[in-house]
Amino acid sequence: MSTSRSPTRPTERIEAMPADIIAWSRGKALVSTGIPVEPVEYKGVTHTIGQANNALLYPGLGLGTIVSGAEGVTDGMLLAAAEAVARQVDVSEPGASLLPPVADLRASSAGVAVAVIEAAQDGGIATAAIDDPVQAVQDAMWQPVYHDGGGVS
Repeated sequence: MSTSRSPTRPTERIEAMPADIIAWSRGKALVSTGIPVEPVEYKGVTHTIGQANNALLYPGLGLGTIVSGAEGVTDGMLLAAAEAVARQVDVSEPGASLLPPVADLRASSAGVAVAVIEAAQDGGIATAAIDDPVQAVQDAMWQPVYHDGGGVS
């Protein structure tokens, strides 16, 4: 006898719906979910729901670690990465998103990488001599080049 289960949608597993959280908190909650969610209107304010995603932190952490030649990943580098993500939003505005949009991942990752390089340098574990972390990150990031034939190199 088969006991197969039907697939569930991510919203069926969510602990609380963002619209309910906004209403319960009278519009004061900063809400983030693991799935994309449409903005929530509450008392004339549009609340942007952040999408919590490891992709906001880890690509920049890895890039900064590689570019700096860090001998490892320290707590300070992780903290710098998390703080760099947090600095990308202004949560003081009503309805603000708790996190930057995943759609801006490339720019977000570059900012995180710069913060990680600086933390590795400050922590004394960077082996690469980098005078300009912003330029070093830009130089290291892969840039797609499209040819007339449609291929990417």
